Formats: sequence, structure tokens, C-alpha cells
Amino acid sequence: MFNFITPCKCTETRKSKPNYECNCNREIMYGKIVAMVMCALILITLALNSFAIVPAGHTGVRITMGRVSETVVSEGITARVPFVQRIIRIDNRIQGMTFTTEAVTNDLQAITMTYVVNYSLSPHVSATIFRTVGTNYQEIIVRPVVEETIKDITSRYPIEQLITERARVSADITNALQRELGERGLTFERFNIADFEFSREFSSAIEAVRIAEQSALRAEQDLERTRHEAQAQVIQAENEALARIERATAEARQTVIQAEASAEQTLIRAQAQAEADILLAEAQAQVLRLQAQELTDENLLALWIQAWNGILPSVLLEGDGGGVILNIPGQ
Repeated sequence: MFNFITPCKCTETRKSKPNYECNCNREIMYGKIVAMVMCALILITLALNSFAIVPAGHTGVRITMGRVSETVVSEGITARVPFVQRIIRIDNRIQGMTFTTEAVTNDLQAITMTYVVNYSLSPHVSATIFRTVGTNYQEIIVRPVVEETIKDITSRYPIEQLITERARVSADITNALQRELGERGLTFERFNIADFEFSREFSSAIEAVRIAEQSALRAEQDLERTRHEAQAQVIQAENEALARIERATAEARQTVIQAEASAEQTLIRAQAQAEADILLAEAQAQVLRLQAQELTDENLLALWIQAWNGILPSVLLEGDGGGVILNIPGQ
């Protein structure tokens, strides 16, 4: 194919110097080796450029002399014409982009929204996207569409609803992005709002409202605590009053019991005394009856004699019924 063997310079030397040892055979051998190595390198280069590898999650766009083929090459090994065709790899995996968009709400409040959009390029439109946009479709298609959708949805809500109805806003943005990106051959995967930033004036107003709410909450908590303390004091006073009433009731009951016992004892003693007095009166009456039965003239005379002290009386009265002796002192 190629003649890498040069004429031997030792031919003339051999004619002029018969005894000179020529190295022509060695030079010829080296020339053949170099030629074989060059041929092997050329064959390897051609073989390597005859195949292309499309990694997993990618598709290949075949370009033949500058013309884009509409047939998309799937992942794996594919053949190509060396130095004539190229295979451009297009990433069809789910990708994420973080955006920071300034928008205006329905009530003309400026906000800055930070969010993440996950999307993927549909494999069947890889060739179309590459031919019409190129590989930088994220900045040419995705970013403008997403930011315009965010501004459109945000302008429909007042700023208060963006805060209180965050899930509804996110759902509306998700539906709009699915429609807009789907029309351009992109598959929408997920939308997440990372942060809302408001204007300084609105942030100051929110801070004032937050402070007022915290003050109101503290006042309500203080009022509730005061109410609980008052209820606790009332319950404690009621318990103390009930305890005092129970103690007074117990003491009164004890006093009544003691009074009843004392009265009963007094009654018993009175009854016993009355019974003793009755018995004594009955005994005295019995004695008097007995004495009355025994008061005869003889007994009276005997009693008088027993009581006489031996001194004769000074006066003696006599009558029909008998005599009466009178003792007149000093005579």
C-alpha cells in the first residue's frame, strides 16, 4: 500500500569495500515493522469511528455531513460511517432547575419566588429539539416558559392567598407547566416552592401583624391564666368553706350529742333524786304513821319522863282532862 522501504545506502559501499558488513537487512526489517504499525493504527481508528455508544438515559441524534436525521438512536452501541456521521448524545433523564423569579401579585405587591422545576426531554423529540434549538434547550425553552407561567399564575392571586393557599397556587402552577412544557416536547415531573420573599414594606407590615398577634396571644394567655387562677381561688375558697362547714357541723353534732348526754344524765339524776325523795317521803310517812299509832298517853308519858332532866316544874295546871306541867324559867 505504502512504500516505506528506502534504497540501501550500503550498495555502493559494498562495491567499493567488499569487506564492509552491510546492515541493509536490519533496516528493511525496521521499515516493515513501522509500516505494519501504521496500518494497524489506521485500522483501529477506522474501527473506533465506526461505532458510537449511547449511555443509559440518553438518546442519540445522527448527523450525516451536517444533516440531522429524524430517526432517534436509542441507548446502546450503534454503527456510523467514520468521519462522515456523528452521534450527538441528548440527555433524557429527569433534570432539575432552580429558579428565582420576580413577580407581581393581584394586589400589586412585588414578590420574589424561589422554586425548583423537575422535567425531562421526551426521547421522540430529541432530534427535533436538537435541530431547532440545540443542546441548550434549558435556557432557550425551559427557563422562559417556566418564568412566564409563574408570573401569569402569581398575578391571579392577592399576596395574602399566596401565603395562606400555597397548595392551591402550587397546583395551578403544576397544571400550567404540564400543559406549556408538554406542547414543546418536554415532560413535566415536579414543582416545589422553596421560598417567598416580599417587599420591605410588606415584610414590615407582616412583622407588625406578627408582633400584634403575639401580643394578643400573650394577652389571651395571661387572661386565661388569670381566669384559671381565679377559678382555682374560687375552688379553694369553696373547699375551705365546705371544710369549715363540715367542721362546724361536726362540732355542733358533737355539742348536741354532749348536750343530749348531759341532759340525759341530768334527767337520770333528777329521776333518781325524785325516786329517792319519794322513797324518803314514803319512809317518813311510814314512820309518822307508826309513830301516830304509838302516841298513846302512856307512850307520851314515858317519852316525857325520858326527856325530863330531874328538875320539878314551877307551875302545875290541873283540869278535867288531866294536869299540864309548865316549866317557867327564872321562877
